[in-house]
Amino acid sequence: MFALGWHPRHIAGLIRSKYERDYGWGEQWLHYDPGSQADFYVRLFSGFFVAGRDELVDFNCQSNKEKQFCFDLDCSCNLAEFRESLLARRRHERLACGPFNRLFLPHEHP
Repeated sequence: MFALGWHPRHIAGLIRSKYERDYGWGEQWLHYDPGSQADFYVRLFSGFFVAGRDELVDFNCQSNKEKQFCFDLDCSCNLAEFRESLLARRRHERLACGPFNRLFLPHEHP
C-alpha cells in the first residue's frame, strides 16, 4: 500500500478495521486499542523504511513464500515492481503523495 502511495494514516485505518473484527485470534488482542496498535505498527515499519533502516531485502516473492504469507505456489505476482516503486519514492522523497518532512506530522485542521 505504501508502494502505491497510500499515506500511513490510511494504511493504519485499514489495519484497525481488521483488528476490530473477530478472526478467532483469541484473547491476545482484547486488551489493546485497535487504533493505537495499528498506528504503532504502521509508524514503526514505515519509519524504518523512510529512515533508511529497512532496505526491503525480504520484500520479494521467495521470502514471502518462505514465511507462508503467499499461499499460491504458482503465484504470478511480482513484488519486485512494488519494491522498486518504494525505493524510487524514497530516493525522490515522494512517499504517500507528499514529501517526507510532512509524512509523520499530525493532520492539521483549518
